[in-house]
Amino acid sequence: MDKKTAYTKTFLIAAEKDTSEESLKKYHMLLWQNIREKGDSGLRLTKEGFEFVVDQADLKVHEIQFPNDIQFTPQVFLYLDQFIDTPYYVTKKRIYVLSEKMALQLMMFAGDIKQYGLARAMAKELED
Repeated sequence: MDKKTAYTKTFLIAAEKDTSEESLKKYHMLLWQNIREKGDSGLRLTKEGFEFVVDQADLKVHEIQFPNDIQFTPQVFLYLDQFIDTPYYVTKKRIYVLSEKMALQLMMFAGDIKQYGLARAMAKELED
């Protein structure tokens, strides 16, 4: 079972919803920005997915505000998909993550996703 399917099932259980195969497929399409199941396709939630997690599943989310001068380039979104290992939702001014550990890491970079992504990419390069 891939990460998105596991998270989808967990969200449905938390919301006390049906977890049948049909229900998982339906909610998979609703919850995730990128619906590919195979590989690392990112854990970015749609607006509806974020609202479901907060309102129906009643899960705690952590909010990190972005710096005022952040520019969302395709590279920034690639960093998010590559390095945020928890479901997240992004607006123009903030990011919401489900993991306290990830929230702390992002706060250490003052919400600057680009700097966070660069640091993680450099660390990964050094490991290889």
